[in-house]
Amino acid sequence: MTDLPEELNQIEEMLYHVKPQGRVLVGGLGLGIVAKRLTEIIGVKQVVVVEKAKEIINSAPTVPTKPSAPISRIISPTLLQFLMTILC
Repeated sequence: MTDLPEELNQIEEMLYHVKPQGRVLVGGLGLGIVAKRLTEIIGVKQVVVVEKAKEIINSAPTVPTKPSAPISRIISPTLLQFLMTILC
């Protein structure tokens, strides 16, 4: 997990092309850069992060979020298992 300028540029390019809206699901918290950036996008109402490592969530800094796009952090063994619990 790093935050090199090249990686930050790749995140911005991805967000430009994807144009996220509404509720956004992120698989893996990492450094929280993508989750935080998503909260800054007009049109994003909620960011749900599914992370399998409790240590990552516990060590991640609290990310200030705007009230209209809070970040929910969920611990799940895998992203697929999380999706199965909400879809079934």
